[in-house]
Amino acid sequence: MRRWLLALILALPGAPLHAELSPAPLEILLEAALTEAAGPALPAGAAIELILPEGVPDLALRVISLREDLSNGRFAAVIEPQNGAPLTLAGRFQAMVDVPVPARSLSPGEMARAEDFTHRRLPLHALSATSVLAMEEIRGREVRRLLPEGRPVPASSLRAPRVIRRGDRLELIYTARGLRVTAAARALEDAALGATLRVQNLSSGKIVTGQALTDGRVEIDR
Repeated sequence: MRRWLLALILALPGAPLHAELSPAPLEILLEAALTEAAGPALPAGAAIELILPEGVPDLALRVISLREDLSNGRFAAVIEPQNGAPLTLAGRFQAMVDVPVPARSLSPGEMARAEDFTHRRLPLHALSATSVLAMEEIRGREVRRLLPEGRPVPASSLRAPRVIRRGDRLELIYTARGLRVTAAARALEDAALGATLRVQNLSSGKIVTGQALTDGRVEIDR
């Protein structure tokens, strides 16, 4: 393994040529070269899967040059085989990503729990730009739109948990110059912790805007 690792480092395009190269599996050399070429476009933890033409050698010394297109999954490479002249080959590849998907359909209003999700390996091109790639982005969030079983989760389908819901009876709090005034109110919209919302003072009927606190309290904006 150490010998292959050294060969891999030396075999990448642009690597210095003064060191002696050792043969390494061609697929490993190409996967490393494609990963390096894709750069930031490849999510952390993504793996490259190759489809190579028949008859290519199992081992090679290095990838001399590489052209790749992540959008259509095609590449062309010039490799240095163990013996003979440089060899040109073309093939296909796809970046595979392990993403969290619901283990069952989740309805709006449910809390996203780790036990309700599993991981599924999917091609990168099958994911949208807003697909959630890590469980850390899901755990503890509230489902906003239906999440079908086994499908990638759009970030827009999750939100911060609501601590206040429309129609809830609340305690309005206003503090100024050491004076604290409270009043009963009703929420006119949902709100997450720290979010602003409109509420109606039940005594005066006046509608004001405040910030959602815990335990059914709203602090009036100053």
